[in-house]
Amino acid sequence: MAIDIGSGFNTPMWVRWPLEQITTLQPGNTLIRLNRDHPDVPAQIKAQSICFQEDHLDVLTKLIQHLH
Repeated sequence: MAIDIGSGFNTPMWVRWPLEQITTLQPGNTLIRLNRDHPDVPAQIKAQSICFQEDHLDVLTKLIQHLH
């Protein structure tokens, strides 16, 4: 599982694109992307991805509450 929180296109070569590549190369992997402005993923990994456009703090807070 790869989690991408807020990475956009200022420096996509450091987080965004490597996580997409890892997901592409590992069919069992899931990419979770939290990004208010750019939540989209490439078409070839859409089925392996869960994307949230909501505020990342809201998503993480709800996730933590759900786990407790």
